[in-house]
Amino acid sequence: MSEMDENSLAAAPLDGEDARVLRMLRELDEARDPVPAGLTERIGFALTVAALEAEVAELTALSAEGAGVRGEMEVANTVSFSGADLTAMITIEPADDGSRRVSGWASATPVEVQLRSATGVQDTTTDAEGRFGFDHVRPGLVHLVLRRQDMPGTPPLITPPIEI
Repeated sequence: MSEMDENSLAAAPLDGEDARVLRMLRELDEARDPVPAGLTERIGFALTVAALEAEVAELTALSAEGAGVRGEMEVANTVSFSGADLTAMITIEPADDGSRRVSGWASATPVEVQLRSATGVQDTTTDAEGRFGFDHVRPGLVHLVLRRQDMPGTPPLITPPIEI
């Protein structure tokens, strides 16, 4: 093939053969080097943190408890997070419909709490004792964004993504 032919092919619009070759290259690339599980969610988390100019909470405790060895296991996962001015603890419990109940407590009040997941955002505000909760949360990666209402202008505290 002459240099003239190569230049004219390069300048021509994509056709069916080009699409077939590109599809084969994509399939080969995906088979040899697949996108790591959870990468999309981690990128979204990083972009959210950057957009909010938020403080990222440190995971301070994680526990799982079982009800018994021979019976059905009732698992309640408790996770604690802390930041410079705020601590939060959540408990994740399975619901009968396959969803999860996320109950929590924040060390300050009032706090606006957002639960963010792939399916959307749920909002609530803590009560006078710092309690909050979310019903019907689908299993998957979630993170919380907590904003102290008593300290306007303070960056929100955002938790790392956790699997519920």
